[in-house]
Amino acid sequence: CTPVALALTAFAIDEGSLYNERRAAQSIVDLAAITAASNITNAQQAVLTTLADNGITSVAVQQQGTNVAPTATKAVVQIVPGRYTGVSTIAAGNRFEAGKLPYNAVQVSLKKQGTLYFAGSIMAPPTLGTTAIASAQPQAAFSVGSRLASLNGGILNALIGSLLGGNISLSVMDYNSLISADVDVLSFVDQLAVQLRLTGVSYSDVLASKATVGQIATAMANVPGLDRTAKIALQTMASSATHTVKIPLSTFVDLGSVGDLGLG
Repeated sequence: CTPVALALTAFAIDEGSLYNERRAAQSIVDLAAITAASNITNAQQAVLTTLADNGITSVAVQQQGTNVAPTATKAVVQIVPGRYTGVSTIAAGNRFEAGKLPYNAVQVSLKKQGTLYFAGSIMAPPTLGTTAIASAQPQAAFSVGSRLASLNGGILNALIGSLLGGNISLSVMDYNSLISADVDVLSFVDQLAVQLRLTGVSYSDVLASKATVGQIATAMANVPGLDRTAKIALQTMASSATHTVKIPLSTFVDLGSVGDLGLG
């Protein structure tokens, strides 16, 4: 293998590593934005805690109107509260207005130096930048079930199996996990839109549609944040559903004014 080929291979490895490093950083920033949006009055601490919990412990906070460069040992984060308007007629890039009151969203931007394993001796490490915006909609959350203390799995298996049109075998632990699961309704409708192959529509447009039990269970299973037991139980229900009867979604979900927002 020639020295040139070795050098090209080394650069390719660094490039792939930087790509994965940026993807990991984006996931962390997404989570930080969601956490901050859920606690807007203490957004900065929420972001810093989330970053620290995910391995980014040395962070400088960049204030608006300033520019702080990251170093080899310190990342830089900027946290900007504002207002997000998710109406589908507004271009996605214009839906967040920084600093606009009343706040209902947070934009989190992170800069950090990338890691070079082979090319570090001949070039400076690049700066990796990621940004995420998350909004909080207090109207948009609901709980599945009523948090019953215990359930008879055999009876429920037979009952739910008949509703699904197939055989199902879930344990009492599975049912208890489903009952105690809190599902974010906007995330659920986002996932339901995927199942129904709807794009460029509002949440109300999705809820004006009809879906099968299998599609509803699959959408719920795909909502981020569900514990593993609840997710597997919903996937089992989805795979067991054979009935093709479609349920009008608007009969059991009402988002109020939130329904006018565009998906995502």
